[in-house]
Amino acid sequence: RLTTLTIEQFNYQHAQRFMDYYLKEHKVTNRTYNYAVIHMRTFFNTLMEREWILVNPFKKVKTLEVEETEIVAFTDEDLKILRENLPGYNYDLYIVAGLIYYCFLRPAEIMRLQVYHFHVNEGYISVPGNVSKNKRQTTIDIPDNFIEDLKQLDLNYPPNDYVFARHLKRGPKEAAPTRIAGYWREFANQFGISKNIYSLK
Repeated sequence: RLTTLTIEQFNYQHAQRFMDYYLKEHKVTNRTYNYAVIHMRTFFNTLMEREWILVNPFKKVKTLEVEETEIVAFTDEDLKILRENLPGYNYDLYIVAGLIYYCFLRPAEIMRLQVYHFHVNEGYISVPGNVSKNKRQTTIDIPDNFIEDLKQLDLNYPPNDYVFARHLKRGPKEAAPTRIAGYWREFANQFGISKNIYSLK
């Protein structure tokens, strides 16, 4: 019932009530809540830059305490299950897992990679600054035992196509990193693996 407010009338009390509602009604984790606070601050900072408002109402909204997520490494048995079953189950996801395990790439970085970044025959992947988390251009050597797997991935597509777009297939539109987690959980549940795919890193 705030649709009659002008943007400059939206204040800290409204912002805090909105975040309380978000936490209670959507039953999100503290970490997700904190991401939402950051997003809202960013949005209202833009309004400040455009001089539509003078104060960011989300600036005073406190973030919640978050316990550090424990990352447990894959056991030899987990890796054996992965190697024996994932290639036949979903080869594209298998390559994604390999890029995390062998090349130390993050899911968000993987989803931003395009066909022309892969130089499989030369044994490396070029990661430009707009792809890497630290915004620095880098070159990643592909380990010998992963090159053969990569050669079986069909990269005969336009250079600017994303390697892992819709359904983790090659395509012109970038897909969200959460797609990886969704496909991984389907596989992991079926084969009794509780760990997150990022634990491969």
